[in-house]
Amino acid sequence: MRDIARGSTIRVLSTRYGGAQRDLYEAQFVDHVGSVVRVYVPARSPMYGHDNCLLEPAEVSAIEIYFTDRSYNIIHRAERKTCNNYCYINVAKPAKFDGTTLSWVDLGVDASSPVDGPLDLYNEDKLELNTDQKSYLCDPVDRVLKPRDEILRLGRLGKFPVDHERQIEKLRELERL
Repeated sequence: MRDIARGSTIRVLSTRYGGAQRDLYEAQFVDHVGSVVRVYVPARSPMYGHDNCLLEPAEVSAIEIYFTDRSYNIIHRAERKTCNNYCYINVAKPAKFDGTTLSWVDLGVDASSPVDGPLDLYNEDKLELNTDQKSYLCDPVDRVLKPRDEILRLGRLGKFPVDHERQIEKLRELERL
């Protein structure tokens, strides 16, 4: 992959497991170190949903961390307005990044955290439904529950990538550039 300049515009594309577009938006490339890809999404960035229909723009700035070797990604929001969480974690297939598009597949189980609060899990009930009805997870225990456990452990310890305060410091640095 060619060198990508910090601040370059890239596309972020997420899909549901069956291939339907979940959302699409542009972000500013921050860095790609090892298996970690970080992007910055400015407030008011346009967001597109299923069938490329325009959604509400990004409410606040965010720094997003994706992994090419881990089954989750994390969004650190700069502040809270209408959403109730400062960080949001998607259990997902490992991301793919080709230098222009970062893509990932949502597996439907999420975690989020209010400021100074514990991580709460969402949609675990969908795991069994999706496994039974859609038969899309080869091994739901390994694919979803292990990343969930890793997220919860890192969240309790305040370790990367669930180190919200440190990530927001980086976000503020990007906003000053």
